[in-house]
Amino acid sequence: MAEQKKSSKKTTNNFKEWNVVLWNDCFHSMEYVVEVLSSVVPDIDKDEAIKHAYLIHTQQKTVVYSGLREHSEHFVDMIEKFEPENKDGKLLPPLAVDIRRNVKDY
Repeated sequence: MAEQKKSSKKTTNNFKEWNVVLWNDCFHSMEYVVEVLSSVVPDIDKDEAIKHAYLIHTQQKTVVYSGLREHSEHFVDMIEKFEPENKDGKLLPPLAVDIRRNVKDY
């Protein structure tokens, strides 16, 4: 008797369910973005941070981290609390960052 095939359900990687998305803004310099990313996000060195800064500038956003929700929230918090950029004697607001559920076509 032929064995029935088990139905294959699409499984998600529970470890990469959330993305930290950094958005473009008209305030911050690319140098500041590079400094924040290379200081805060693991596995992002200066060269990788430059690539992300360029993507933010040209594509309006980039995913800088994918992982568990708790870790993603932690990185959002660290990015928001990073030492503010001082431009012409004015402290700028934090970088525009949030977390989004990781979906296939994101």
